[in-house]
Amino acid sequence: MKEIHFWQFPERKIYVKLEEGFQKDFFDALINRLGSRWELMKRLGVGYTTTKHWQYGWRFRTPDRREDQYCPVWALKKICHIYSDVMGLDLNCVLHDIERHIHSYRAHSGTKILKPRLPIKNSCRLYSIIAHMIADGTWSEGCCSKYINSSDALRREFVDDLKRVFGDVEIYESFARNHVPHIIFPSAVMYIISSHLPFKFSGINGLPKSVISLPPKTKARMLRSFFDDEGYVHDSNIQICSLDIEMLNMIKLMLKSLEIESSNLKKYKDYERVDGSISKVAYFNIFSRSIPKFSRKIGFSHPKKKKRLDLIMKIRLRPRHPNSDKIRSTILAQLKERGVLTAADLSLACVITSKNLRKNYLYPAENEGIIERMGKGRGKGGPVLWRLKE
Repeated sequence: MKEIHFWQFPERKIYVKLEEGFQKDFFDALINRLGSRWELMKRLGVGYTTTKHWQYGWRFRTPDRREDQYCPVWALKKICHIYSDVMGLDLNCVLHDIERHIHSYRAHSGTKILKPRLPIKNSCRLYSIIAHMIADGTWSEGCCSKYINSSDALRREFVDDLKRVFGDVEIYESFARNHVPHIIFPSAVMYIISSHLPFKFSGINGLPKSVISLPPKTKARMLRSFFDDEGYVHDSNIQICSLDIEMLNMIKLMLKSLEIESSNLKKYKDYERVDGSISKVAYFNIFSRSIPKFSRKIGFSHPKKKKRLDLIMKIRLRPRHPNSDKIRSTILAQLKERGVLTAADLSLACVITSKNLRKNYLYPAENEGIIERMGKGRGKGGPVLWRLKE
């Protein structure tokens, strides 16, 4: 797939509105040549009122309430064929002319895509959207499209990708209490993607084998989105986990094609969810020797994960035996300046792994009565918080 034109959209799922001035001239010329709106109605096989609404591009819902009327793609394609026949014009020219004058499009329900970018190009950003929706998205036919992620940076990047690929996409951002922030965007996007590319967005479906043959830059961008959503950066390694074992195996093959080596799949210990079901999560790690390649070719957009990856790279470049006095003074200075910090926060400032920091600096300083713990951070298994002892 190089690009997707409007006439290749799912015919009975997507509805189109033309620019008002162009729409009037186009339908006036067609109806004048046919002789009447009745003739157009008969050729389309729909009612007179429906034909009139498609011609004008609007209708009155109530006597004082006018609303836009969108035309289904199947009908607009048929109208283009009729126009081509009666005007003696090349059908391809008619279709391209219509595409240049599309004002907006939408699914049967949900928000619109205004000032659309047509045709839709096959790009790195398109595959980034796909990866985000597989990892942290939710969509099925008849339901709204959501991307759910707590990172402001990732949500902003997702919206930017949508707009650069599809156009001025209408979105709603939800920050409902006790829910992870999420983006609601037009379902038309997902109908178009799912009709042209072999990805599934609900349940456990793996990834199509075709991802292996994607261009390297597209593959790398797709992998970055997967690791942004499902990856973890620990003290000295990078990990990704999922319930979808086939997807993880395909991600391993994508990494291998970029010469990035990874471990065999392993499984976490099963645990019971709140609803009583059992979670069976699998994971794998990027080998330490491949982390520089991962950093160079893929990396992270997630700010915290990016900082942790940068820390791993800095640790690789620093002297083998760091200055203990300097690290100790940095810990005390950071706690004095910033108040309460986690071992992960302090490790970034000290350029040392959290494990070594706790073992060789935090625990000894705690035993000396210089610093103290003050509970844990938010969330299940939140990190220990440290502060200077008063």
